[in-house]
Amino acid sequence: MKLLKRPRQNNLVIPVNLAVNVVRKKLISQFKLFAYLKIHSSGIFENEYGLAGKLALELKVSRNTIKNWISCLIQLDWIGYDRITNLYYIRSFDRLCKLEDIKSKYGV
Repeated sequence: MKLLKRPRQNNLVIPVNLAVNVVRKKLISQFKLFAYLKIHSSGIFENEYGLAGKLALELKVSRNTIKNWISCLIQLDWIGYDRITNLYYIRSFDRLCKLEDIKSKYGV
């Protein structure tokens, strides 16, 4: 599955405490990529050739930066990766809150 040219949704409701946690851990850039992928995919996308380049153009950073951010998001388990199918899975905000031990899920 490819990334969509048009967003699936126009906005995201991000849990406030998750946003605070992102700032505290200095993950703002990685979160920007996460949010972009969440908006422009169905939650699953394929690691197709040229994907990093397309994302780099959209987010105005280098391909290596995109690759580093994706690696970071995988290490945080915010994005899952299946090596057999070559698919990425974008975790839900609910799952991110559980991973980050965030109790309150009020969104903005």
